Amino acid sequence: MNTADAAAAAALRGYPERDDVRRALADRVVERVSARLHRMLGRGLGDADAYVRQIERMADSLRAAPPQERLPQMRYRLRRDGYTDSLILECLALCSIGLEQKGIAQPAAVSYVAAAALLRRSIVAVADDDSRFAALALAVTAGALRGEPVHVLTRGDARAVEIARLLGTYCDPMGVRVAAVAPGMQFRAKREAYAATVVCSSTRETGLDYLRDRLQLGARQGELANVAARLSGDAPVEERLLLRGLYCAFVEDAELVMIDDARLPLVISAEADRSRERLLYEQALELARALDQERDFTMENGEPALTDDGRQRLAQLVSPLGGIWAARNRCEELIVIALRALREFVRDRDYQVVQGRVVFPAPAGKEGEDRSEGDEMLQKLTEVKEGCALSGRRDVLARMSVPRFLNRYLRLAGVCSDARPVEHEFWSLYGLRVTGEDLPRKTLPCKARVFVSAQARLDAIVRRAVESPAGGYAVMIAMRSQQEAQTVLEVLAAAGIRAGVVLGRGDDADRQTLAGLAQAGAVVMTCYPAERSVTRDPTDVPLHLLVAELHDARRHVDMLCSVYSAIRCEMLLSLDNEIVKALAPAAVATWMRRRAGHDGEAPSRLSHWLTRRLQTAMEREQRLLREELLSRDVYLNDLLAFSGRHD
Repeated sequence: MNTADAAAAAALRGYPERDDVRRALADRVVERVSARLHRMLGRGLGDADAYVRQIERMADSLRAAPPQERLPQMRYRLRRDGYTDSLILECLALCSIGLEQKGIAQPAAVSYVAAAALLRRSIVAVADDDSRFAALALAVTAGALRGEPVHVLTRGDARAVEIARLLGTYCDPMGVRVAAVAPGMQFRAKREAYAATVVCSSTRETGLDYLRDRLQLGARQGELANVAARLSGDAPVEERLLLRGLYCAFVEDAELVMIDDARLPLVISAEADRSRERLLYEQALELARALDQERDFTMENGEPALTDDGRQRLAQLVSPLGGIWAARNRCEELIVIALRALREFVRDRDYQVVQGRVVFPAPAGKEGEDRSEGDEMLQKLTEVKEGCALSGRRDVLARMSVPRFLNRYLRLAGVCSDARPVEHEFWSLYGLRVTGEDLPRKTLPCKARVFVSAQARLDAIVRRAVESPAGGYAVMIAMRSQQEAQTVLEVLAAAGIRAGVVLGRGDDADRQTLAGLAQAGAVVMTCYPAERSVTRDPTDVPLHLLVAELHDARRHVDMLCSVYSAIRCEMLLSLDNEIVKALAPAAVATWMRRRAGHDGEAPSRLSHWLTRRLQTAMEREQRLLREELLSRDVYLNDLLAFSGRHD
């Protein structure tokens, strides 16, 4: 029995999860060598047809009794022995019988062998969408036969609801209940959903619910605490939990959830207690009101300035207060800012109060810049003057990275279309090997175009959109940042081109927007990262994909080409872009500017060379950031070990 299965079988009560374990150096070396040998020799799925024949023979021997009658004995054997090869074969045979009795067509042979690999805790790559989902569904159904909660984690909430509906086809014949968890659900409804054997939700939603449970469990002191809670009228801690533990998780689109989203932390925060801070600003305003203009301060060019008499009077007023008021320079600085809030700034002229919040207009050209400490103080003093709530920081109650959360599952596996570009990261972040179909990679060539200025790049985008009706094709523009996307939309609108936007939510609005691509001349924008939940009919008019910013990885561009059935692809970059500036050497950028033509575009060969270099540097930087995030989690855990578990 492997370690994960032994832990799952032993922890049938409480809140089972995997502890954060630091492996010894020798163990890590042996595992790394084993993973390298697996990549070279054993990463294929094997003979799928032969495996299906074994399942058919096993199914023939099990048809004497209905599958439901065999489940109690099967559950006992799975908890005792774990997912051995023979038990996996038997579980899949029971699933096959259940589908047959319901009159449902059997999945492809590759789905069965992929499901077996998932049950052995691997990342499984299957190219065909239907076969990949069938493999996930078979593994989920077989995993649920153990009688412990199985979480199906997706990237989006809409996709989780859809998967819960589709899984019913496979799970209903085995008597397995499937439920979906979505944001906005009431506590009771969400707790009831988590009580199902199979739970579908986004990784982010389940991760945040896990952190909420950790906050409840943090103060637990055993049965005595529960007795005290009942006597005081409070519910025991166990009744305030959502999840039943982290037993097993199958991740759909594993490369997106486990790799691309690894940098997005799971955070639960709350409004900070600002009572003492508010008292400080109230005192500052009262002290400022006590000062007399001309004698204690003057208004020079609209700015207040303390006189010598004012400094002496202020020192007398603050002498009983102590604290920050004992620091003379800091005290005078705060009073000057309080005088500005009282004398210089007028409501509805210099600022507005909107829904209980004080809003200052951003200076022209500085909308995205960080504000100074003086500006922050002025904001808060004005909020106290207007009787509004203080803005500012929130206290972080719990925080965890996605890799650390997923690694706490006793059993973890995932499916994807192609894991070869990130095979090393699956191992380094999660200790999971990649198994999949050994198929040649099909990538659409992407023409690289580099422009010396952002305006030249925008002009090229507009020209391509204007030419699309005559060319008989539709245009999809792939953007990475919201700010750049808004700029492109404004430029297109100024040229009289109306562009739809795919938000990647998988809802009816996205489907309706994509339906417009059936006509030549249609322009649609999609923002990074791309979702797979909404696809385009490949029989529509040809699609020209414009990748207008550098993405985190080339595989994202390949995914866009595949999902939206593009026939041509262009990547348009600008030397003025901040990411390009950070990754491209200054000497190279200067050289390309000199070689650019009159239209601001660099020569084709130089553009291809620079784009490949930038993409490689971007992928390396993103990989290092993900590994650093997990290392920082481990470091903080060790640093705060004396205070208990760091979540």
